[in-house]
Amino acid sequence: MRVAIFSGTIPSTTFIERLVLGLAEEGVEIILHGKIIGEVRYQSKNVKKVGYAGGLHRIWLAFKFGSLFSLTRPGALIKLIKCYPRSIFSGSFLNWFVRTGPIVWHKPDIFHLQWARGIGDWIFLQEFGIKVIVSLRGAQINCAPIADSSLADTYRRLFREVEGFHSVSRATCLEAAKYGSDPEKCTTIYSGLDLEQFPFSHVKLKKKHKTNIISVGRPTWKKGYHFGLDAMKILSGLDVSFHYTIVGGISEEMVFQVQDLGLNDQVTLLKTMPFENVEALIAGSDILLLPSVEEGMPNVVLEAMALGTVVVSTRCGGVPEVVNDGENGFLVPVRDAEAMAAKIKSVCDLSAEDLNKVRRKARKTIERQHDQQKMADAMKGFYRTVAANGTQLDAYVDRSLNPFTAAEETTNEKYR
Repeated sequence: MRVAIFSGTIPSTTFIERLVLGLAEEGVEIILHGKIIGEVRYQSKNVKKVGYAGGLHRIWLAFKFGSLFSLTRPGALIKLIKCYPRSIFSGSFLNWFVRTGPIVWHKPDIFHLQWARGIGDWIFLQEFGIKVIVSLRGAQINCAPIADSSLADTYRRLFREVEGFHSVSRATCLEAAKYGSDPEKCTTIYSGLDLEQFPFSHVKLKKKHKTNIISVGRPTWKKGYHFGLDAMKILSGLDVSFHYTIVGGISEEMVFQVQDLGLNDQVTLLKTMPFENVEALIAGSDILLLPSVEEGMPNVVLEAMALGTVVVSTRCGGVPEVVNDGENGFLVPVRDAEAMAAKIKSVCDLSAEDLNKVRRKARKTIERQHDQQKMADAMKGFYRTVAANGTQLDAYVDRSLNPFTAAEETTNEKYR
């Protein structure tokens, strides 16, 4: 089976890189497509890069594939050219051809589009016998179509034509259904981790004078850092000694808020840094705080749980599908700084024994539900099902692990 994966860039996000490696090990032939922005080498012979780079490279690719089509498949070339006016791609024909020509030439069984907002550029591949799968991710479904009405219209028009949807959480499947996607074509496959890269700390937590709290992510509104910083101000008045670190970028608003709240000595803002550095910071922290307003299935929560860092998160997106409040982590309402502060204080007041119970349960949840090998197996099965013109619903989710509440289940069944 040959699968083309397009995420826009090579190398791609952590999720995509893990997915590519896992599928390649399972014998799936991967065509990795996108703009080359950095050096990356894949050891597996099953991974083929067909990306594009700067201007001269694009000209060479246009010449190469234009010649190949002209000499051996002129009919396909004419058909491809006719597809250009119907694409919503806003660039030149040269750039469009460099992006789409290699995919049509290699003709994979499956084209896996990682970002839903690009669906209008790629749905035409179905005319060449290529099945189109779209991944559903947090901001692409939860936020973007609300802010952009034309994108919402595109979703409503084209989601019905997609052969399969991959979602990192069931909550995201429900969001996509609002734009006309068929729930029976939406399969939830949780992100997987290579657990050897996330060693669990078996050292019992000791009572320390200062609690280290960390948040990780880009400084965008949906990350809810405004509420997280407000929670720190409240926490400073609750007789809790702490230090809060935010990793992932520094915005002017965040700097001002830290200054305005008088938290300069208790808050550190850090720019983006290599993954191994971030992992070390998470492992060395007592609490991972996710104050987000919107999420899909945040990798940082999974990574913290695997490493043994206690998670305190808002009840947003797919987080309740992995975090059970009071058992393997802690949940608070969205946009509620007082609840965040109170929950963090209650965690700080727990005994070392109770904290370690939470940590161990979190690790077991990741081992059961978010193992990289299980993710690769599930994706491979999903691809085969779509390729065979079938559908597959929640193929990978063990519903006994994190069942919905009664209200959520009622909503879920409505869309089923």
